[in-house]
Amino acid sequence: MQHLFRQLTQPENSGNNLSMMLFVLVEVVMIVVGIVMANQLEEQKEIREVTERAEVLFEEVLRDLEADCWAAFRPLFVNRSNNRLSDVLFNPDRTLAEVQANAFSIYYMLRFESALHIDTQGYEALEKIHERLPEHLLKAYEQLDRLMDQNATILEHNRRYQDVVYANMEHNIQNHPWWNKGTYSGVPDAEALAWMMGEECKAQSHLVVNSSAHLAGAAERFRTSAIQVYDEIKDILGDTTASPGYMSTHYYPTERTQRMLGTFVLQDSLHFGAAPYKNLSMEILDDHLTAVYDNGDTLRLNRSGMADYSFPGPPLEDYMELDGKLIVGKWTIQKDWTYERVLD
Repeated sequence: MQHLFRQLTQPENSGNNLSMMLFVLVEVVMIVVGIVMANQLEEQKEIREVTERAEVLFEEVLRDLEADCWAAFRPLFVNRSNNRLSDVLFNPDRTLAEVQANAFSIYYMLRFESALHIDTQGYEALEKIHERLPEHLLKAYEQLDRLMDQNATILEHNRRYQDVVYANMEHNIQNHPWWNKGTYSGVPDAEALAWMMGEECKAQSHLVVNSSAHLAGAAERFRTSAIQVYDEIKDILGDTTASPGYMSTHYYPTERTQRMLGTFVLQDSLHFGAAPYKNLSMEILDDHLTAVYDNGDTLRLNRSGMADYSFPGPPLEDYMELDGKLIVGKWTIQKDWTYERVLD
């Protein structure tokens, strides 16, 4: 190159200088353009590979969210069962026969905790490449990232629930010989039943119900948010496949919904407090199972039984149908309200 430069700058070659310099410049420009194009092609290839990888991971995330939303039902149902059992224990008019009928379930409530474990593998794989995601997929990742922030809260409620159950179990093993003697046979003995009628059992169940309620609340908040993120990811991916029925905030199995529909009246014998809502009908309004009271107030229920009020009402937790009756559970530890079906 230096030799060529000297040739170009010699006076005798001045006639060819311009053409030679132009030739060299063209060569240099072509080399630069080639390098730029090669870099662009490499960058496009990388973007394509990252996008394809991310789309596969987002499909994995969709399956994870489906599993998570299904798993979220367990702590919700466990909490409902715990509330029902605590209502038996805290009923001042309870009988030994009622406690005996629920004794094994009471033991299980005090002995075993529930937990919700979120699948994070797809999310963690996306986290490693999120800085290279194209804009539309980056938006989906950011929504998923905010959802996964809830996992820390869920893990903390898992831990607290487990701590309560383990503390109860350790105390009972050390202080009550019947704990490991009669419970596994399925026939709690007289000593166990006497304990279940007492204050210590009520205190332990109170701690369990409080812990399971916090976990159930966190599970329901996660489930509701997860369904929204799930729908948004499917929309961004252009995924038009049918979603499972439970990936909806107002999902109810048809059979259960049909059992709960109808007109009901509050049993006088179980009329707890000064509740004004003695009559109600269970109806489907705007695709939601809804309790409509005789004064016109409405209570819209979602899958877990959590309620959205059209008015500032009492903190009801759950509605369930049981043997032709409508059982209304409450967050507070009080006896359930029971509504009898009005036959046509």
